[in-house]
Amino acid sequence: MGAIGPGQSLACWTEPAWRRYCDDRRPIVLKPNLVKAAPPPITTPVALVAALVDYLQQARPGAKIVVAEGCGAKDYDTDHCFAALGYARMAMERGVELVDLNQAPLTRLSRPQYGRWPEMHLPSLLLDAFLISVPVLKAHTLAKVTLTMKNMMGAAPPARYQQGGTGKKPPFTRVFRRRWRTLTAIAAPTSPCLTPLLA
Repeated sequence: MGAIGPGQSLACWTEPAWRRYCDDRRPIVLKPNLVKAAPPPITTPVALVAALVDYLQQARPGAKIVVAEGCGAKDYDTDHCFAALGYARMAMERGVELVDLNQAPLTRLSRPQYGRWPEMHLPSLLLDAFLISVPVLKAHTLAKVTLTMKNMMGAAPPARYQQGGTGKKPPFTRVFRRRWRTLTAIAAPTSPCLTPLLA
């Protein structure tokens, strides 16, 4: 993972990662935290993601750039979040694709050693991409703090894992505190992943 400190540019964070992992054959996926259609600091600011897109388009002009998220709200879909929070306009202006991970094609991953979820179905897009997680640093009642790992809960498809409750991801939030190591081991991206830590 890389970090951007005060006064540093995006270039100082990304260049080593591009040399090691990223090429134009795989898409670059930006995964913000858009748990619901609420403004920052609950969700990732669109201006931050727009700045990342601008840099990536300059650094890798031939690469496909995708902004992907699966919201947790039960009453509306992720496209509503994209529109309400400015992501739809940003994507149109910059020519990038928006993907609702709640509706995306899935790949089955098997980890028999983990009893709670010996297998998981996750969006295929994330498993074959250079993934940049763009979480929101905030306090959380169960996880204590939200960062990249909890941001990945947005990748879990409700069609497989919704079990009642008030949102689309309740099985994960209910067991988060005592099962976070299992979630990490099973659901960690199999593709290279970076997280910008903004100070």
